[in-house]
Amino acid sequence: MSPKINPVKLTLKDLKHCIALDRISLNGIWNKQQWEEELINPNGLCIGIIKNSKLIGLCCGWIMIDEINITLLAIHPLNKRQGFGKILLSYFINLANNINVKIITLETKENNIPAQALFRSLKFRELAKRNKLYSDGSNAIVFQLKITEES
Repeated sequence: MSPKINPVKLTLKDLKHCIALDRISLNGIWNKQQWEEELINPNGLCIGIIKNSKLIGLCCGWIMIDEINITLLAIHPLNKRQGFGKILLSYFINLANNINVKIITLETKENNIPAQALFRSLKFRELAKRNKLYSDGSNAIVFQLKITEES
């Protein structure tokens, strides 16, 4: 039986691990300065999953009054399809609920079917489509979760 996975708050001490995971899982969408800003942002929330002393997943978002926009969700390629994304996002939703967030939004590439399935499994609803949002010309689908006592 595997040990219980508990996400942890990420800080500047995790900077090099965040950059490494970003590079291997998302081809490095943020540079070092952007990561530093994300990890020290007083209106930000970054959590991660550490397994065998390695950061294998992370989720970051920006809090705006009673909403959070998830800016990044990444799982190491060797750890995908093992439930870590769901653990991470569920934990993030619970944290958001604890600080009275009412709405969580995020987006993913239109062709990222596994991510869309994960979001729908956690009651996110498709809100909109953004054409050619990504640098490769891909469209994005925006998802939203309205948090209630039942969420």
